Amino acid sequence: MIEALEASIRDEKAKIGEGKKTQNMLRLMRKPDQEKMINETYDALEAECYGKIRGLESQLDLMADHRNNVIRMNRIAKTALDENQQNL
Repeated sequence: MIEALEASIRDEKAKIGEGKKTQNMLRLMRKPDQEKMINETYDALEAECYGKIRGLESQLDLMADHRNNVIRMNRIAKTALDENQQNL
C-alpha cells in the first residue's frame, strides 16, 4: 500500500514536470490569442495536481503512523505475555 502511494505521488509530480510545460508552450504558439485562458487552465490543473500530492502525502503519513502504532502495540503485547509467562 505504501509503495502504491509513493508511486502515485511520483506520477502526480511527473504530471507537473516539463511535459506539461512543453504542452502549454505548444498550445500558446498555436493559439496566442487564447493565452490568458490557456494559462488559467494550466494553473488550475497544476493546483489540482499539487492538491492530489498533498492528499497522497497525508495518506502516506497516516499509513506510516498506523504501521508504527501496530508495531508498538505488538511489542507491548509481547512484553505483557512474556511477563505473564514468567509469573506462572
